[in-house]
Amino acid sequence: MRRNTVGVVWGLGLLLALGLYVAGPDRFGTVLMEDFAWVTAQVQGAFYLLGAQAFDAARALALGVFAVFVLLCLVAVGRGLRARGALVAVSAVYLFLLLGPDSGEPILPDRWLGALLVAVVGALVMTRRLMLGRDGAQAV
Repeated sequence: MRRNTVGVVWGLGLLLALGLYVAGPDRFGTVLMEDFAWVTAQVQGAFYLLGAQAFDAARALALGVFAVFVLLCLVAVGRGLRARGALVAVSAVYLFLLLGPDSGEPILPDRWLGALLVAVVGALVMTRRLMLGRDGAQAV
């Protein structure tokens, strides 16, 4: 066994002993569960408050990364690389996710996240295609 592992085991054992001493050996489990419930409630509250901001960030990223993808496709077409099919396919999936069959309803967060994922994958693939160039060698 390595020295670091032995030190970690001793440290955790001493930390456990301190926790047992502070809470009392008979109440340690109860105190631990109460503390866990408090931490869980605090984390859930933070996620609730940040939820709207995270949703706005996901929408902004989805739109921004899709714009990057479209521009990368246009650059690739200008260089004579294959990009038209990817532009059509990714745009169709992206728009289907956002405008889908229920276009009168508000767009759900999972659809925005799906559109973000499609745009990121498309942009990464197009970036790789531009970096490799026409012959597959690293372009400068």
